[in-house]
Amino acid sequence: MRLPARWDRKRQVLRHVAERSFDVGVDHPERAVDERLAAWCAQDSPVDHVTLRRHLVDLGHLERRDGVYRRPAATPGSAGPAS
Repeated sequence: MRLPARWDRKRQVLRHVAERSFDVGVDHPERAVDERLAAWCAQDSPVDHVTLRRHLVDLGHLERRDGVYRRPAATPGSAGPAS
């Protein structure tokens, strides 16, 4: 996987990854998160599963507590365009 350089597009891609990889409100141990995110990363890719996980947490697409990750019900940018 290669992430776009522009942050607005990068946010869209990361939201897509979160929505396709994790159900809302389901707890996942770090190992399971890493396995799901590794599926998005090609070998020798500039982006690895650890980088994806960090971005998803930093942007609020995943929450982390005591080594357990969960996709929250509402994430930044998930409500659609603002009016």
